[in-house]
Amino acid sequence: MVPSKKGKQTIQEKKMKLQFKKEKQNTQGVQFRIDPITSQNLTALRNYYSEQAGRRVTTGEICKQLINLHAEELNNE
Repeated sequence: MVPSKKGKQTIQEKKMKLQFKKEKQNTQGVQFRIDPITSQNLTALRNYYSEQAGRRVTTGEICKQLINLHAEELNNE
């Protein structure tokens, strides 16, 4: 567990959960390269969220939600 600065939550206390609907939204294609460890982590995330959503969740859907969540956090600062 990594302590945070100025009394904010630690990494373990602040768990992020993404929410996926049963139907997919229209998306645009994007390509990027990742290292083997990141690839393993991405596969684990895809498997986890696919099980939670009851359907196959794609890499693009995960990236899209992460981008939107991060942008929202930055806008709220």
